[in-house]
Amino acid sequence: MIKKIIFIAFIAASFFMFAACPDNIKFKPKKESVVQAAESAQSAKSELSGTAFDNSQNTVKKDLEEQKNPEAGVPAPFTNLKFPEYKDVEVSLITGEEYTLPEKVESDFPEYSGESIEIRNRTVFAINPGRSILKVKIKDIPNPVNFTFNITADSKITVDRKEIKITDRIRNENSPSEYTVTVTKQSKHTQYKLGSLPEWIKCESSVTEDLKDKYKFILSNDSFFDRDAKIVFTNTEGKTLSTISVRQDGNYAVKRNYKWVKGITPPANAELKKEYNDRPAFIEWYESETTTWYNVVKLAYSGANTGFANDSNLCWAMTGANMLHWWLEQNKENIRKYMEVNNITDSAGYYNTYNRTKIDSDKSDIAQAARSCINFRAAGGDVRTLFNWYISGKNLPAGQRPNGYKDAPGYFRDIFPDTTPIVNEQYVNSKEQLESVIKEAFDKDESIAVDYFIYQSGRNGRHIVTIWGAGYDEKGNLIELWVADSNISPSKIFPMGICYKSQPYFINFSANYPTSYNIQNIVRLNTGEEHFKKYFENKK
Repeated sequence: MIKKIIFIAFIAASFFMFAACPDNIKFKPKKESVVQAAESAQSAKSELSGTAFDNSQNTVKKDLEEQKNPEAGVPAPFTNLKFPEYKDVEVSLITGEEYTLPEKVESDFPEYSGESIEIRNRTVFAINPGRSILKVKIKDIPNPVNFTFNITADSKITVDRKEIKITDRIRNENSPSEYTVTVTKQSKHTQYKLGSLPEWIKCESSVTEDLKDKYKFILSNDSFFDRDAKIVFTNTEGKTLSTISVRQDGNYAVKRNYKWVKGITPPANAELKKEYNDRPAFIEWYESETTTWYNVVKLAYSGANTGFANDSNLCWAMTGANMLHWWLEQNKENIRKYMEVNNITDSAGYYNTYNRTKIDSDKSDIAQAARSCINFRAAGGDVRTLFNWYISGKNLPAGQRPNGYKDAPGYFRDIFPDTTPIVNEQYVNSKEQLESVIKEAFDKDESIAVDYFIYQSGRNGRHIVTIWGAGYDEKGNLIELWVADSNISPSKIFPMGICYKSQPYFINFSANYPTSYNIQNIVRLNTGEEHFKKYFENKK
């Protein structure tokens, strides 16, 4: 019993002595190998510089700190120690740029797909737009790492011009205009594209010298109308890099095809007066005994001393007289038959005399009647007023009659109690409307008048003129109207061009420039052939 007590006391004393010296029981790790691991991790971190190395996974230092001061009596755990992990990398480059792979990348590249890069040593060269994937082996790392290279084109260019402007309105239609444009690239890797071009602009050729691309653009001169376009250079993805604005004024020298109102004999070349080489579209066709169109000139502009009241504002009446003379001529046989059916003799006296050999005051009986009978205070008016007065017998309102007013003759009131069936007035405000109405007038064998508004500083106004012909370009566009203007003496007709400033306007060919004359209304007078025919059938 005593021996057992002594043995237990000996064991307790021994334990106390060992407990007083902790180093006698704590396990000493191999500090050198752990430090080497830490340094290796730090080296890898430094070398990859945040590309393929994930700092968030670097727990080596943390584990080492824990192992230096573990809880008393607990062995140091090595199972949680983590080494660097490498993630896949996305790299964006522009053609011509380079990228250097980390030093720990092995020299051979077992897997590579794509044609946008080249690799020499550890340097990656971006050569073409696209996407390439490089699978590489990192030293001491078991799993390969994917480097994905997204290559976009270098698209930095300089274009030597910002504008092409053609202002000469008289050009040879068969000789196009030529312009050279130079595009300077930043490097041999620069890539760009020439955008699509309108039909009238063609790129005939392109030549490359060093970093300069020279383009030869051909601009056709076949358009009567002003036109605008853009020559655009883009990157490979279609984003605009540079734009050249192109402005081409209309070519007034383009070839014409003509249409004439029914009954108008086209002019012989000898009848057309062309005096200005720099204004080839300015043509004058003077009235003569052989011309078949009608043009009454205001006495206020002809200089004739007739004693009539001022007719300076009677453009509506003079234009109406022109159209009525044409109407009577086209219905000559119907009128002869009408007089026969109704026993009307020549002595009844139609205002139907138009003598091209006489002076303006005596040339037109209809114009003379308008000046003396319905000229109220020399005021402006409506061309239909004369039609209704002459054909249908509609009198002017009592408060609008001049001192010399005469009751409306109404020569054909029993056929046309109202002129609505044969008179058409239509507002036009576009190219499509104007061309459609003029075409319809030709198709229906009608005479035509154009009413336009004059925008002038301090003196706006209206005017109406008679139209005896029209000119069309090779594509069928209406480009001019042949005008009889009662304000111009001596009597002649001449072409006025058509342009569009959202709405149709006249062009003055004598100045080769658009006017401020806004075409607004088209008045048409039909022969009324069907109405005459029906009248005669009812008379049987």
